[in-house]
Amino acid sequence: MGSTRKLLFHQKEVDDSVGTYVTDYVLAAVCFVMANILVYKILKNRFDNAARQNSTRSSILPWCWPGKNVTPITMTTYSAAIFQISYGSVALFGGLPHQYLQQQMESGMTWLISWRIASGLAIVSLCAILTHWEQSCQQEHFLRMPLLARKIFYIALYLTAIGALVMNFVRISSPNEPYNITNLYLGFMGGIMFYGWAMLALLIRTFAIRCRNSRNVTKGHEGGTRWDLVLHCTGAFIIVSGGIFSYILTPVCSKLNAHATGCPLPDEFNHNAVMHLMHALAAVTSGLGELYAINRRSRNRLLEMVATNTELLV
Repeated sequence: MGSTRKLLFHQKEVDDSVGTYVTDYVLAAVCFVMANILVYKILKNRFDNAARQNSTRSSILPWCWPGKNVTPITMTTYSAAIFQISYGSVALFGGLPHQYLQQQMESGMTWLISWRIASGLAIVSLCAILTHWEQSCQQEHFLRMPLLARKIFYIALYLTAIGALVMNFVRISSPNEPYNITNLYLGFMGGIMFYGWAMLALLIRTFAIRCRNSRNVTKGHEGGTRWDLVLHCTGAFIIVSGGIFSYILTPVCSKLNAHATGCPLPDEFNHNAVMHLMHALAAVTSGLGELYAINRRSRNRLLEMVATNTELLV
């Protein structure tokens, strides 16, 4: 397989190794499974509220979240589900050119479009993860922005994303390196790194509050390890670590017969395959983080209901 590789764009070689596109599909499958679990949680919450005749309608505008009352499903759940769906689609649409481009050169435009769809969905994934960060800050009363600042943040974020999407698809007609997504890749990894450090700061802050409070309870925060924040941080840093690993080994492992010339990985399971598996682990980790958050909010809601009923009885 390695001996049949052809240039994908100038100064780069297509990675058509079996390990790369198979792990692309593994990553896609993992993301879709986690997305289905989150969507199930969202729908179940809606059906349960409908059965109890609770009115849970809320604006779709992100700056209108979170609401006044504690609810298990918040905008962080929606953004986590969107991230899993979009990033799984990135892996799926990116895996197809890896697998078929060299076999079906006459359909090169088809695979180029698939490649650009994948890179466009990466922009959607980044928007989802930054939305998750801002909503987490609001819920945890940490670095909360006033309403006007929140509106400006989201409008700027989505307008920037729209502009990046337009530029992404304009590159299809570029005569030079239409497959080159280096800038987008670096921007995506930079955004994920920011998210990881920001969630780590949020985790440290909640830990500090717990240590200061002898009863481990304070308004908006509860005692115990915040596994949801731990898992969100861990997932982000795993994604970044996978990207750095692939970036460092690209010059060594992208050549033909790379294993024979110093690459520590076999030709059919190279740095990209390892990165995909690391990202699949990150998808599971971040998905579990949101599931922990849903359970925590459900528990808090139940405690509030019990406290309210106790006060009424007294």
